[in-house]
Amino acid sequence: MKMKQAIAYYKISTIRQGRSSLGLEAQQSSFDYYRKQNEYEILDEVSEVKSPRKQRSGLFHALNFANKESSTHCGTT
Repeated sequence: MKMKQAIAYYKISTIRQGRSSLGLEAQQSSFDYYRKQNEYEILDEVSEVKSPRKQRSGLFHALNFANKESSTHCGTT
């Protein structure tokens, strides 16, 4: 059986948040546990530290990557 595929996107809004229990490492650890329990293969990981008011280039990268992966696997079994 083929593993499910995922693109991990981690984001914090401020450096201060990064030092808290909501930081990138905590998000990565949480997702790693979830992915192992649910048998996901990580195709790509994107992390960014941005203000919520600014453009999220990392999110757009992750979405574009997902769209490209989805189109390359269409029609395959």
